[in-house]
Amino acid sequence: MTPHGLERIEMPEIGVLRYNITGLETNAETEPGLVNICRRLEAEPQWTGVLFDHSQSQISYTLAEFSERVDYAIKHFPRRVKIAYVFNPQTFVVSARASKLLSSSGIQAQAFPNAKDALDYLVSTENWVRRA
Repeated sequence: MTPHGLERIEMPEIGVLRYNITGLETNAETEPGLVNICRRLEAEPQWTGVLFDHSQSQISYTLAEFSERVDYAIKHFPRRVKIAYVFNPQTFVVSARASKLLSSSGIQAQAFPNAKDALDYLVSTENWVRRA
Protein backbone atom coordinates (compact mmCIF):
# COMPACT_ATOMS: atom_id res chain seq x y z
CA MET A 1 0.00 0.00 0.00
CA THR A 2 1.24 3.49 -0.77
CA PRO A 3 1.94 6.01 1.99
CA HIS A 4 -1.06 7.87 3.36
CA GLY A 5 -2.25 10.80 1.32
CA LEU A 6 -5.03 13.32 1.78
CA GLU A 7 -6.54 15.63 -0.79
CA ARG A 8 -9.11 18.22 0.31
CA ILE A 9 -11.51 19.50 -2.30
CA GLU A 10 -13.78 22.40 -1.44
CA MET A 11 -17.12 22.41 -3.22
CA PRO A 12 -18.66 25.71 -2.06
CA GLU A 13 -21.39 25.65 -4.71
CA ILE A 14 -22.98 22.72 -2.88
CA GLY A 15 -21.59 23.33 0.64
CA VAL A 16 -19.45 20.18 0.70
CA LEU A 17 -15.92 19.49 1.86
CA ARG A 18 -14.51 16.36 0.21
CA TYR A 19 -11.55 14.48 1.61
CA ASN A 20 -9.96 11.89 -0.70
CA ILE A 21 -7.86 9.52 1.39
CA THR A 22 -5.28 7.28 -0.29
CA GLY A 23 -2.89 4.65 1.01
CA LEU A 24 -2.81 3.30 4.54
CA GLU A 25 -4.68 5.52 6.98
CA THR A 26 -3.73 5.19 10.62
CA ASN A 27 -4.98 6.78 13.80
CA ALA A 28 -1.90 9.04 13.86
CA GLU A 29 -3.24 10.82 10.76
CA THR A 30 -6.93 10.59 11.53
CA GLU A 31 -6.93 11.99 15.06
CA PRO A 32 -5.53 15.49 14.33
CA GLY A 33 -7.38 15.64 11.01
CA LEU A 34 -10.73 15.01 12.65
CA VAL A 35 -10.06 17.70 15.26
CA ASN A 36 -9.21 20.20 12.49
CA ILE A 37 -12.30 19.31 10.46
CA CYS A 38 -14.61 19.76 13.44
CA ARG A 39 -13.05 23.13 14.28
CA ARG A 40 -13.40 24.27 10.69
CA LEU A 41 -17.04 23.23 10.52
CA GLU A 42 -17.80 25.18 13.70
CA ALA A 43 -16.04 28.29 12.35
CA GLU A 44 -17.42 28.07 8.80
CA PRO A 45 -21.19 27.40 8.84
CA GLN A 46 -21.46 27.44 5.03
CA TRP A 47 -20.31 23.79 4.98
CA THR A 48 -23.27 21.45 5.30
CA GLY A 49 -21.73 18.19 4.12
CA VAL A 50 -18.49 16.25 4.42
CA LEU A 51 -17.50 13.40 2.12
CA PHE A 52 -14.77 11.04 3.31
CA ASP A 53 -13.69 9.08 0.24
CA HIS A 54 -11.97 5.87 1.34
CA SER A 55 -12.29 4.20 -2.07
CA GLN A 56 -8.49 4.27 -2.56
CA SER A 57 -7.39 3.56 1.00
CA GLN A 58 -6.99 0.98 3.68
CA ILE A 59 -7.72 1.75 7.32
CA SER A 60 -5.55 0.55 10.16
CA TYR A 61 -7.12 1.35 13.54
CA THR A 62 -7.42 -0.66 16.68
CA LEU A 63 -10.94 -1.08 18.01
CA ALA A 64 -10.12 1.37 20.82
CA GLU A 65 -8.82 3.97 18.33
CA PHE A 66 -11.92 3.57 16.17
CA SER A 67 -14.16 4.03 19.21
CA GLU A 68 -12.25 7.16 20.26
CA ARG A 69 -12.60 8.71 16.77
CA VAL A 70 -16.32 7.99 16.58
CA ASP A 71 -16.88 9.29 20.13
CA TYR A 72 -15.00 12.48 19.25
CA ALA A 73 -17.12 12.98 16.12
CA ILE A 74 -20.33 12.38 18.07
CA LYS A 75 -19.34 15.08 20.57
CA HIS A 76 -17.90 17.65 18.14
CA PHE A 77 -19.49 17.35 14.69
CA PRO A 78 -22.08 20.09 14.15
CA ARG A 79 -25.53 18.50 13.80
CA ARG A 80 -26.28 20.60 10.71
CA VAL A 81 -23.56 18.74 8.77
CA LYS A 82 -24.24 15.48 6.92
CA ILE A 83 -21.44 12.94 6.57
CA ALA A 84 -20.97 10.52 3.69
CA TYR A 85 -18.36 7.79 3.45
CA VAL A 86 -17.29 6.19 0.18
CA PHE A 87 -15.98 2.70 0.81
CA ASN A 88 -14.14 -0.08 -0.97
CA PRO A 89 -14.21 -3.75 0.06
CA GLN A 90 -11.42 -3.18 2.62
CA THR A 91 -13.02 -0.09 4.18
CA PHE A 92 -16.66 -1.17 4.05
CA VAL A 93 -16.96 -2.41 7.63
CA VAL A 94 -15.36 0.70 9.18
CA SER A 95 -17.41 3.07 6.99
CA ALA A 96 -20.68 1.25 7.63
CA ARG A 97 -20.09 0.95 11.37
CA ALA A 98 -19.09 4.61 11.73
CA SER A 99 -22.20 5.64 9.78
CA LYS A 100 -24.45 3.54 11.99
CA LEU A 101 -22.95 4.85 15.24
CA LEU A 102 -23.06 8.47 14.08
CA SER A 103 -26.65 8.12 12.84
CA SER A 104 -27.82 6.63 16.10
CA SER A 105 -26.33 9.65 17.89
CA GLY A 106 -28.28 12.15 15.78
CA ILE A 107 -25.71 12.90 13.06
CA GLN A 108 -26.90 12.23 9.52
CA ALA A 109 -24.33 9.79 8.13
CA GLN A 110 -24.36 7.13 5.41
CA ALA A 111 -21.85 4.91 3.60
CA PHE A 112 -21.86 4.51 -0.18
CA PRO A 113 -20.04 2.44 -2.81
CA ASN A 114 -19.37 5.50 -5.00
CA ALA A 115 -18.91 9.25 -4.82
CA LYS A 116 -21.90 10.11 -7.00
CA ASP A 117 -24.37 8.51 -4.58
CA ALA A 118 -22.54 10.08 -1.63
CA LEU A 119 -22.73 13.56 -3.15
CA ASP A 120 -26.40 13.08 -4.06
CA TYR A 121 -27.08 12.24 -0.41
CA LEU A 122 -25.12 15.24 0.88
CA VAL A 123 -27.00 17.76 -1.26
CA SER A 124 -30.40 16.16 -0.72
CA THR A 125 -32.76 17.94 1.64
CA GLU A 126 -34.31 14.65 2.67
CA ASN A 127 -33.34 12.80 5.80
CA TRP A 128 -33.31 9.22 4.65
CA VAL A 129 -31.75 5.96 5.66
CA ARG A 130 -30.40 3.42 3.21
CA ARG A 131 -32.02 0.04 3.74
CA ALA A 132 -29.97 -3.08 3.05
